Amino acid sequence: MSKDLQEILLVAGTRSRVIEDCVVVLEREVDRKRGVSGMVIKTGFKVIKKLDRGRLLYNAVDMLLDDFTASMNPFYQDFVENQDKHTSFPAFVARRENEVANALLSVTDRRRQRATNKVLIKTYDKLRGVAVANVKEGLPELSKLIEKYAL
Repeated sequence: MSKDLQEILLVAGTRSRVIEDCVVVLEREVDRKRGVSGMVIKTGFKVIKKLDRGRLLYNAVDMLLDDFTASMNPFYQDFVENQDKHTSFPAFVARRENEVANALLSVTDRRRQRATNKVLIKTYDKLRGVAVANVKEGLPELSKLIEKYAL
């Protein structure tokens, strides 16, 4: 069996680079949003970026990284164990995008249930209805990020 994704992404030295890369991916994905729902997402994102003197986004990624990595590990393991040399990890994830998106959102849904910050709760609740579609849109970049470090 190959290394767990956690053993690859969460080690000292790599973790901080993964967090930085995740923030860049989030910023790019939010910037690409258009229309009314895009405006709602961008507004919510601006609120989040201002909290905790601008560190909330980095702190949130850091806080969620262990759980997100654990939720991605079964997909990563399946890919590594059944890898077709002609298939990339992003292509593999694309074929399972609904399952992967819901696995990732289960992490934030659990966190939301325990949250106490009213601004965060309100923002999350507003965005949750479009979350699956938005997470699916971000999966290509997320899977490239995992591929960069793990494969």
